[in-house]
Amino acid sequence: MNRQSGSAKNTPVLRPLSIRRAANGETFDIASDSWPLTTTGKNARFDFSWCNDALTPNMKAYLKEAVALRLQRCSVGTETGNLSAIRRLLEWISAKHRRPINMVMQADVSQYRLSFPCSTDCNIKYVVEAWQELEQPGFELGAQFVLEEIPQVKADQLHILTLDPNKGPHLEDELAMVDLVLQAEYDKKDEGISAAQYVLVQIFRLYGQRPSMVSNLKLGDVRTPRHHNEDTSIRFPLLKQPKGEALRYGPRRPAPMLFTHALEEYLDELNMGASATEWDLDSPLFPAKTDSFSISKKKGDRVKALNSEGQRADGFHGHATRNTLSDRYKAILTSLKIVSPRTGKPMVFNPARDRHTIATIMAMRGCSAEEIAAWLHHSDVHSCQAYIELAWQHHQLMSSFLDGKFVHEAGLFLGDVIEGDPESYPSHAVISASEIDTAPNIGACADGGCEALEVLAAPYACFLCRNFHLSINADLGPLVSLLVERKKEANRWGDDEYGRTLNRHIAAVLAAERRQREWESARKTPRETSL
Repeated sequence: MNRQSGSAKNTPVLRPLSIRRAANGETFDIASDSWPLTTTGKNARFDFSWCNDALTPNMKAYLKEAVALRLQRCSVGTETGNLSAIRRLLEWISAKHRRPINMVMQADVSQYRLSFPCSTDCNIKYVVEAWQELEQPGFELGAQFVLEEIPQVKADQLHILTLDPNKGPHLEDELAMVDLVLQAEYDKKDEGISAAQYVLVQIFRLYGQRPSMVSNLKLGDVRTPRHHNEDTSIRFPLLKQPKGEALRYGPRRPAPMLFTHALEEYLDELNMGASATEWDLDSPLFPAKTDSFSISKKKGDRVKALNSEGQRADGFHGHATRNTLSDRYKAILTSLKIVSPRTGKPMVFNPARDRHTIATIMAMRGCSAEEIAAWLHHSDVHSCQAYIELAWQHHQLMSSFLDGKFVHEAGLFLGDVIEGDPESYPSHAVISASEIDTAPNIGACADGGCEALEVLAAPYACFLCRNFHLSINADLGPLVSLLVERKKEANRWGDDEYGRTLNRHIAAVLAAERRQREWESARKTPRETSL
């Protein structure tokens, strides 16, 4: 085991080299066939005893190393599913050949996919990617190609793109209505909702984090002005890790003032007025056994809440489970009987809708999929593409509604205005006013250029790109005139689809002109004030 015993009292004892650490901070012995880990408060034992019959010793060791690498980056729950998927494949191949296998061949994978396919087969490639990253043998190159081509089974995101009133993101007027009712109920004090209930609801609405992450919050994850003499902030324990990282917490997130007051009140109640120096920082922020979040006045319901079963995972005893927190959240908001201004019916609440809402708001404000993934702690950026698509659909729809002199109202310019000369950028990054080579330069790509320049989609696509640096001196008038002429031509030919596309381009260019004027005004204002 390569363990060294300390010869003196203060000599550290080295951990065995076989001990590995998962992304959630738990450790396991890779040499063992049983890895006792937890996911969202429940036990998730990784069992490799089946490998003794299905794999050679070397293949078994390679599989363990690949899964261990994945566990350093991903949640335990995710990797449980991935291991089940690859086990299904390996056991099928072993049964086919009637012996432990030492190499996965392309023919075997192809036959497996034809005769015994499963919807989770797309997850096998993630383990194989880690396998190859470790430069381990065991998978024929052709087998890797077959596994990579298995289509990803995506979760249905139609409720996001269609703004489903029961499953999709809340709209702006709905958010305003909930804000108004929540604040009014909290201000009622004893007759309304308590500080504990207000904090629980708002922590989901403000940050959009998973219930499993919220349920793992501890007192040590929170800072407030009253208790710590610093700005309010919350850090969320991570369950999923970006590739190549092994972090225990996300960055500290700020909080608005109204939420801060309620949070300070709740912390005082939770700790019975003790100062922060006396707190047990490992205590749960949201305990399991409490009636502080109970809406019911019935004695039986409150007794049940006081005896609520909490998490069983080491380090999280006493924490409410994710399901308990979700149920408490839904019960609090449902009891307020808030009617949706959109449907005229009682609103449907759950933490997933708040998560969709936060992501949609970020996309509408021009955030990229990477930025949304970072805020929501998504390990996969592609999970956030639906919000970007929804944002573009919204802006395209708005631009198609408007025409002529009002089209600029729908415009969206995501780039930056610069004072420098575009010619100072590399020649391959400079963007001209049209696809004609002799057209004047209007800006440059901060990313050094992209496919838009190669396929002549520039400069139109550039106005909707965050990497576009528009020169303050660029004259966009000729470009608008060119687009307007093309719009007239499209109208003559009755090409409505092309006309709508031109509408969006005109809207974006006019929005860029407006940004130039705002930038120029901001630059002149200090000078005029000093005079």
